Amino acid sequence: MGRVLDKRILRQLRKNFLRYLILFALVAVSMYMIISMVSAAETVMLGSEKANSANAVEDGEFTTIVPLTGEEKKTLGDKGTEIEESASTDIALDDGSVLRAMKLREKINKIQTDEGRYPQADNELVLEKRYAYLHSLKTGDRITISGKEYTISGTGSVPDYDQPYKNIFDMVADSEHFGLIFLTDSGYEGLTGQDPERVQEYTYFYRLGDESDRELRDRIKEIRFTPEALAAQTGSPGEGIGKLELFTESEDNPRINAAVNDIKMNKTVGLFAGVVMLILLAYVISVFVGHQINADSGVIGALYALGVKKNNMIRHYLKLPVIITLAAGIAGTVLGFSPVGMDVQMHSTYDYYSLPVFDKTYPVYLIIYGVVVPPLIAMAVNFLVLNKKMSGTALSLMRNAQKQKEGSRLKLSKMKFINKFRIRQMTRESKTALTVVAGMFIALLILMLGVNCLVFCRHVEKENVEDTRYEYMYTLKKPLDNVPEGAQECFVRSLSKTDRGYTLGVTLLGIKDDNTYFDARPGKGVSNAVVGSGFATKYNVKEGDIFTLTDSAQDREYAFRVQGVADYSVGLTVFMDIESMRELFGQDTGFYNVLLSDKSLDIDSGSLFSTQTKKDVERASKIFISKMTGFFTIMIVLSVFIFGAVMFLMFNVMVDRASYGISLMKIFGYRNREVRKMYMYGNLYLVIASAIICVPLAKLLMDMAYPEMVANVTSGTFLSMPAVWYGVIIAGVAAVCMVIIGVLNGKLRKITPAVVLKNRE
Repeated sequence: MGRVLDKRILRQLRKNFLRYLILFALVAVSMYMIISMVSAAETVMLGSEKANSANAVEDGEFTTIVPLTGEEKKTLGDKGTEIEESASTDIALDDGSVLRAMKLREKINKIQTDEGRYPQADNELVLEKRYAYLHSLKTGDRITISGKEYTISGTGSVPDYDQPYKNIFDMVADSEHFGLIFLTDSGYEGLTGQDPERVQEYTYFYRLGDESDRELRDRIKEIRFTPEALAAQTGSPGEGIGKLELFTESEDNPRINAAVNDIKMNKTVGLFAGVVMLILLAYVISVFVGHQINADSGVIGALYALGVKKNNMIRHYLKLPVIITLAAGIAGTVLGFSPVGMDVQMHSTYDYYSLPVFDKTYPVYLIIYGVVVPPLIAMAVNFLVLNKKMSGTALSLMRNAQKQKEGSRLKLSKMKFINKFRIRQMTRESKTALTVVAGMFIALLILMLGVNCLVFCRHVEKENVEDTRYEYMYTLKKPLDNVPEGAQECFVRSLSKTDRGYTLGVTLLGIKDDNTYFDARPGKGVSNAVVGSGFATKYNVKEGDIFTLTDSAQDREYAFRVQGVADYSVGLTVFMDIESMRELFGQDTGFYNVLLSDKSLDIDSGSLFSTQTKKDVERASKIFISKMTGFFTIMIVLSVFIFGAVMFLMFNVMVDRASYGISLMKIFGYRNREVRKMYMYGNLYLVIASAIICVPLAKLLMDMAYPEMVANVTSGTFLSMPAVWYGVIIAGVAAVCMVIIGVLNGKLRKITPAVVLKNRE
């Protein structure tokens, strides 16, 4: 009997080919997106782990005001801790970009070349790969730096600049305007020797031995330097000042493992979204199967009467949905692992982060997830549906006896006939309508993920520029003898805050009451502060709240009370009264280390650490859009596809189930336009009404989840969108629904009065 029943499978497939084709595409596309997203995440995570191990990534690093002596480095290595110096200097090129020159690393944070080799001569260098790519430079090319020509011997990356921030507390990495070069020891000395006034930063990498990070930091803090060395650096003589300027453990360094921190959320979101999608798809299939059982009820009853067992019938009706989901799962998995899947997903990662080219990873659990889980879920859900549907007697199945839905008994005496009919039709098809609403809600969640990404980027792009009212920001090594005319002095200190497992840089900015570049007016007091809007939205703080910031170099925490929120979205900024800030950090009256100006100032380069312009802020803000455009485009397209596919499948089932009633209506003289109003437009109104509820609900839920997804981004979480967007999305839902109704209108026309005669007992 099994072979006889199996012959019906191909007939069912041919009869409902379009329905099963769309179902196949829905499962395959879902698996493709999940597998490609998660496999790309696994490849980056495992590849980064291997590369970090092979290249001896640091356990942490620290920066000193003046370089350590040989004896001091030897002392710090007494407990088995490896210390490697990495002095660096920034060099501005004619095109406006900056290259950070360093010596080759020997033991820690070693360079991994993608092509070429390490430099061997003083006029050779290795160029960081992202800068090289964006400037169309490759091995063998020549580049002029400080008037001297160098040959690029290779291109590559280093693990401590996974995300190549120029400054550790930057908001985005701008590889077009910042890159790294690595030279031989003598090549580096020759480059820095050309300009004795050139600023150098003294950074030291460490890999721990028999001590903790805290113990090493405490030993570094005990190191002092002489009054002469202090005067040379700050212009102010002093005694017994510690050398340590900044201390950062690797897990708190936003340059290290940044790609992993960014993409690991894709893995979690991808797997969770996959489960939700599979449950929805299994439910859609169960509706199909239930409809098929109703249509074949007479045949099933006759087979029961001939002695065919219920289990045999259940196995028969399980085969086609299981085969469809299995084939779709295989297709989606293959595509997900293919170049059009994993490679496309990783493209955005390689286009932003400075990473070696990783070997692709094909996790066994992901293969099982993509190939085995879809048919298993389909089998489990459909077994429950089939077992219930086929539990009737042979006679009841032959007569196709079905329970009357309570909705058909609703008292609607005061309504017009067509409106009554629509309501009763929707209640009869409540299960299918619920599937449409559920599919729409899931699609809207995916849509809102893309919309939030777009809104977030638009806010950053627009508000960062609007809130930056100065044209130039000069960070100084020491205060100038005289404040230049038109400049406003500030006191900046870089601190950090840990939240949701990520440590991000926070700029503590001391300003005067008459500062014209910020709306903040912090009051006197070492614990009073006004937070920027970026900080406030990131950490959900408001007036009266208390928060803490950490100074990693000094291993100290500072508590502040929020006096207010200022309109300043650039990075994560907290404002203090400058005199109170000087008191808090033990600086003399009149001390400052930043100048703001609306025009260029004539400041000797030897007195500057860095210069930032408003154009730099504009450029950094635009990077958000360019980096995330592909992601939110994919999310929006995917959501439209899911919604359209589920709606078409469910509306199609509704029409099939109502074919007898539609035929009867045509016998009674109702025209096709009137039939469409009764059977289709009721669903349109249901979808629109549901969208009015589901759109803001999906936005609310995604607003709650999205901060977790951007927890590693040094920016406020701005997610408010114009009210008109809600209307546009609801109108889009209605438009998709109208298109589906238009497509199915042809099917309504094909239902003739003859259907009634065919179904007559």
